[in-house]
Amino acid sequence: MTQEMTPIKGSLVTTDDGEVVIKKQRRIYAKNSFDRFGDDLCGLILSYLLFDERFGCECVSKQFQRTVFESVVHITIDDNYVNTRANIQMLAAIVRKCSHIHTIDCRKITNRYTKQLPEALAIFRDNCPHLRHIYCDLNKYTDQLMPEFGLMVTRIGWIENRNDQRLSQCHRLSQLQVNDISKVFSTGELLAKNLQRFEFSYNSGDNRQLLSPFVTGNQSLRSVKLDVCNYESHESLTEVTEQLSRLPQLRDLALDLTLNYGPNSLDVFLRPIGQKCPQLKRLGLKLESKNTIRLYNHSMDSLGCYRRLKHLDLTIISAIFEQFLDPLKLCHRLTHLSLNSSQINDNLFVNCDKHWPRLQCLSIERTDITSNGLDHISRLPALQTLEFDCFRLFSGFVISYKEMTPTKRLRVTTEDTEDEDIQQPQMCPKKSFNRFGDDLCGLILSYLSLDDRFVCECVSTQFQRTVFESVVDITLHDQSMRSRANVNDMKMLATISRKCPHIHTIDIRRISIRYTKELSEVLAIFRDNCRHLRNIYCYLDLNTVKMMPEFGPMVTRIGGIGNCQKGNQRLSHVLRLAGHQVNDIPRVDIRQLLNHCHRLSRLRIHTLFDVFDDTFDEPFVKNLQTIEFYNEISNTNQQLSAFVDKNQSLRSVKLIDNRYQTHDSLTEMAEQLSRLPQLRHLELNLRTMSDQNSLNESLRTIGQKCRQLKRLTLRFDNNYNNCGLEDQSLDSLRSYPRLKRLDLTICVAIDYLFLDPLKLCHGLTHLSLNWSQMNIIDNVCEDLLARSLKLKSIEIRRNNVSKFYCQSERQRDSDSQVDQQNDKHHNQEV
Repeated sequence: MTQEMTPIKGSLVTTDDGEVVIKKQRRIYAKNSFDRFGDDLCGLILSYLLFDERFGCECVSKQFQRTVFESVVHITIDDNYVNTRANIQMLAAIVRKCSHIHTIDCRKITNRYTKQLPEALAIFRDNCPHLRHIYCDLNKYTDQLMPEFGLMVTRIGWIENRNDQRLSQCHRLSQLQVNDISKVFSTGELLAKNLQRFEFSYNSGDNRQLLSPFVTGNQSLRSVKLDVCNYESHESLTEVTEQLSRLPQLRDLALDLTLNYGPNSLDVFLRPIGQKCPQLKRLGLKLESKNTIRLYNHSMDSLGCYRRLKHLDLTIISAIFEQFLDPLKLCHRLTHLSLNSSQINDNLFVNCDKHWPRLQCLSIERTDITSNGLDHISRLPALQTLEFDCFRLFSGFVISYKEMTPTKRLRVTTEDTEDEDIQQPQMCPKKSFNRFGDDLCGLILSYLSLDDRFVCECVSTQFQRTVFESVVDITLHDQSMRSRANVNDMKMLATISRKCPHIHTIDIRRISIRYTKELSEVLAIFRDNCRHLRNIYCYLDLNTVKMMPEFGPMVTRIGGIGNCQKGNQRLSHVLRLAGHQVNDIPRVDIRQLLNHCHRLSRLRIHTLFDVFDDTFDEPFVKNLQTIEFYNEISNTNQQLSAFVDKNQSLRSVKLIDNRYQTHDSLTEMAEQLSRLPQLRHLELNLRTMSDQNSLNESLRTIGQKCRQLKRLTLRFDNNYNNCGLEDQSLDSLRSYPRLKRLDLTICVAIDYLFLDPLKLCHGLTHLSLNWSQMNIIDNVCEDLLARSLKLKSIEIRRNNVSKFYCQSERQRDSDSQVDQQNDKHHNQEV
């Protein structure tokens, strides 16, 4: 019984020459098999599972076994992992499964079980090659960790003792939290330098003299959290401001201020920071005052100095005047605003759409809110998230909460270019697709065909956003052009182009001559709706003459050039039937249209005459990367020389049916090809001749001068004299030091030792042979696999049937050890 099969999708493949091409994978799978989806999709789906849930999914399939733990890169260990010997052994088994872990957080382990920390961290170090971050606390129980793991410690939660010299062993420390700045000094020497984040409490009596040298040694600080609760005078508060304003890289500042002296002290504190820290984008303020001081109206006027401020978190505990929050209207670049106060007036949100046009997230914590205030908030043009923490809404209506589930914990890159684990605040119902990210939905929908995507568009708003994002190339054929002259069909095509604005490549090579009249109109539709359109693949003939002046700069690949003489004859016949005089008809030279294709990178032609004018002085095309043409050496060596002069950027050359008559003509062809310094891929179709030395010398010339060549394809066809190939015909392969892929097609008689030079290609990774003499192939393949350590597979093709010879990793390692031992014994004997 046959199963219904479906092919897996095409994928982007990076070739050996560094070029990214789209290839269709050949293998097919049953529809009920997970293997028809890539590991990237399964890995992304499984990344939404909790860590404990992943072990239950491990037995689903081999693909799940490969991908279920790939996304586990951060782990937090607590007492439950190290409290017993059995749990430590279980931890070792877990670590072997999660080999991609690069961050360990052990700050939740209490002092009772810190003795087991060295053993636990050693397990991670031995099994996780990517481990580079350890988060811990610094106390007397972690003394034994620092000599061995100090270089990996990048975050310290708190420090127990003063003058702790172990802090100097953490050379990669980036984040530190202390309750007193004196703990990072020892006899006047600063122990922590080049930090990126720092959290501390300021005491003017002890810290005033230490703050200046700390800032001097930590000019790289990007985030500072400061608690200023005890300062002696207004001058001491000004001193703190002056030191913080010396941080040129500061992006994030959180301040917990208790104001004691005067109503203007807040403005004096904030203004120098905004003027001297131009990179500041996030500001958090928690304001309170002693002695029932009411915060003055103009205390926040300095917010106008924060030109790049995007995130503002404001918490007000003390009493304020009515116009205290008016300076917030000066922060026009705000994208996130959080307000926590019981004295917020609805007048703050009047004309908020003009004051905060970029605001995306608004969070309000207060006692109540009126419908008038909510009406003003609804006018914010860019608002995406609105959060309330209120007792009442709309004069007494109580909020009803539904069953919600949070989305997964994601790794987010903040604006200061540092990765951080952040729990997404948005809550979604369990039955909603919105709890999965757009990246997952977009990847799932990328497996659908273009026709199926229109059916899925009505599933949800998330599907509408992501269903057409992965459509980046489209191929037009006769079926899609059959009735494009109809106005309704043109509208439908315009609708498709508007839904797929990310298209950057259009292939029209499958459209026959019959339906090429509307090509210019169709391409104009895609050009007007797809702003990323930059590549057009087409043929060059009389049917594409009209589109070249307008769309020629977008043409990057041409599949063939039509015959100029036949095209002119056809045009004359058509115009003669229309009643025109043939003598008055201008002759169309299709080759001249190549002048419009300034970005042409790939070209396929019949002969080199198709890209030269009648004088054969200079080609119409320059700076190509790939060329494919038929070559008659005796007639085109002169054109080949001129063509190579203008196309030194060629990476791939395919010469089909090379009919050379003399030794000199073949040598001249090799000399011209050897002038291509960027050549990576060469394909030659050669016919045998009586002089076999010319073949060997020509290949040697190319190998010696084209040092970047990595792929070589050779096809040997029989000539009219029925000459075979000698043993030394491939001796020149030793001149190809970077050759990795070799494809040989042999259609002539060869000697038994003809393939012996393949043993000299030590860098080969893939070998393909198309050979009719199968009686000696087994011994040859086994010998090659034994001698070539890098050779992964050998493919033998005959009558459209392929046979593979593969080398296992174990055999490759054993062969490598044997060769090393033989070399060692040989050196000892010498």
